[in-house]
Amino acid sequence: MTKSAGVPAPKMAKLKTIYDPVTAEPLDKGIVLWFPGPRSFTGEDVCELHVHGSKAVIRAILLALSKLKNFRPAEPGEFTKRAFYANKFDLTEVEGLSDLIDAETEMQRKQALYQMEGSLKKIYLDWRAMLLQSLAHVEAYIDFSEDENIEENILNVVQNRLEELTISMRKHLSDFRKGEILRDGIKTVIIGSPNVGKSSLLNVFCQKPAAIVTELAGTTRDVIESSININGYPVVIADTAGIRKQGVTNIVEKEGIRRSIAEAGLADLLLLVIDARDAVAEMEASGVDSGIGIAIRDRLVSYCDAYKKRMDVDKLADVARSLIVFNKSDLLNESQKRIFREIAPHCPQLVLISCQTEEGIADLLDKMCLQFHQLCGMPDKTNPSCTRARHRHHLQQSVRHIDRFLALLKAATEENVLFAAEELRSAAKNLGMITGTVATEEILDTIFKNFCVGK
Repeated sequence: MTKSAGVPAPKMAKLKTIYDPVTAEPLDKGIVLWFPGPRSFTGEDVCELHVHGSKAVIRAILLALSKLKNFRPAEPGEFTKRAFYANKFDLTEVEGLSDLIDAETEMQRKQALYQMEGSLKKIYLDWRAMLLQSLAHVEAYIDFSEDENIEENILNVVQNRLEELTISMRKHLSDFRKGEILRDGIKTVIIGSPNVGKSSLLNVFCQKPAAIVTELAGTTRDVIESSININGYPVVIADTAGIRKQGVTNIVEKEGIRRSIAEAGLADLLLLVIDARDAVAEMEASGVDSGIGIAIRDRLVSYCDAYKKRMDVDKLADVARSLIVFNKSDLLNESQKRIFREIAPHCPQLVLISCQTEEGIADLLDKMCLQFHQLCGMPDKTNPSCTRARHRHHLQQSVRHIDRFLALLKAATEENVLFAAEELRSAAKNLGMITGTVATEEILDTIFKNFCVGK
């Protein structure tokens, strides 16, 4: 296809005209690169054609390649799968590469890059090596327990080592799904009564009219989601139908409310939106002065609690983190605004905004970022978080098998030690399934099918 006398020098870019191998028609002018195995991405001989990216050129090049003997398009993820079989990557690194390809924010990029470079691989391989070493000691005890060369306290040594290992594994698992939330996106749900400005807030976040906004209460009847980037954190933000308990007769509105409450139950962060005028009117009706004091703060907090109960969402307070967003500050006078400004240092969960003028939006974003940091942390190369449910499942299984091993070892009868060894084998097998040291085609197919075609 390049009419060259031979392959180019390894890893040297050559500018060549690329021809159809049958018709000899020139198709494009591009770069040809030759990577002989095993020092290539897949470990095999690899030739790369760097061509212009128009659909017509790519279509012509692919058609020309298909005319060559024994050539076919790669299956989804096939190049990376071949690299895995050539021991270029383990499965955690493969998944890190997949996440890096799909990363949309800076935090996702960092986490994926660290994983692709082996941050999780090192931890899981070290744990598995410790299990296999412990298993070897247990099997030696079984086979040679009467031999003078076997230490009498070998089982105690194994027990102490594995008790320390389970502490490390449980600590790794008790990260509140930080890595998974960062990888999938922080689910942030906007809830509140009808016509308090939920859809307007979504539009402010998206900087576009993602949701219809009208003066009519109950415009939004379904959940509207949008993915945005807030300070490097991936956020899946959802606008929901207005929630009210009284006077709902429309079957569509009832379904919208049901979906709103269900969506809120799945949230990582709740934004409870309240019309600031209603809160001020409630406090003024109760005779609370606008000056700072415990009374006004407690009165406002009580109003928020009552507001949740009116919507029947007070039970969601334990399900997710939440911020109380008082909207429509542009409709308050200065005296009324001062109420919120003075209590702000004492109520970090409360924020006053205007979707109309965008006053207070920067403060809201700062408070959200603090919540995001608590939810996801910062990607850490030396202390990485578990990033997939698949990893978490096998880690939990491994811990269960180690716990059973330790329970059996407490009564170290000959039969118990035999059963205990099997528990250690199962624990090591589960760790091996994370990295691919132990793999099935079903696992591999599930992982690689999510790659783009080819890579």
